[in-house]
Amino acid sequence: MNTTRKSIVRYNLNSYNFPYLLGSYQAITSHTRQQYFKLTAPTTSLEDKLRANMFSIFGDDFSEYLHKDSGSISFIVLSTAFMELLDEITRGNTIIPIGYIPGSSEREQTYFIHEYIRGFFDQRAKIITRTKRISSSPFLRIKPQVIIKKENREILSELEKLLRSIGLSPTKPTKHKGSKGYYHVVSINKAEDIQRVIDIPLFASQEKLEKLIGLYESWKDLMAEDKYGVLGRRLLNAAREKRKQEVLA
Repeated sequence: MNTTRKSIVRYNLNSYNFPYLLGSYQAITSHTRQQYFKLTAPTTSLEDKLRANMFSIFGDDFSEYLHKDSGSISFIVLSTAFMELLDEITRGNTIIPIGYIPGSSEREQTYFIHEYIRGFFDQRAKIITRTKRISSSPFLRIKPQVIIKKENREILSELEKLLRSIGLSPTKPTKHKGSKGYYHVVSINKAEDIQRVIDIPLFASQEKLEKLIGLYESWKDLMAEDKYGVLGRRLLNAAREKRKQEVLA
């Protein structure tokens, strides 16, 4: 259903569900001058959340499309007027329109900022690992990181500021060259920041959250036992002593 600019007033943009959808959409699009609004559930655990959020804002004005090849579901609103409004309030997807994130108190707005970030992270953030080895231990230190890659530097700079506003310390956007051109990356690396991403949490996707928790807990357990290679040295020394005893025998 196509809608005029006047008719979009019936869309509930003051809904508490709008920040999540806004974050999701700003994460996946490079610009907002499109004919329709479309979001695809990146994981099966998010299908019901997206469906409920779409209904709370658009009512019956959205449709669902099943991708037969991947099994994923896209939710679509055919409204050039709504896309014009998105383009206006996000200035062509270069700013995060904080005025459209509700909250009658600082605590309440922080919650909805978290919802915006969840939408962004569910669609765009990836969990990778950084591997480190120290000479005093045979155990690899496999530490998780959360990275967000996007061609649009402006929106990543806005996201970085938003993450800092809730107490995280992400990197500033860095420029990289890929096979399809340049892109920018913001990453969350510090252990205390990864712990906070888990505690809030900043993923609604159970698949991504569980992956991050598993990697972080494994890294944390190793650090508790072998941070300075103490356990590693003990094992190496024990192995050397065993070989020595075998030679003497």
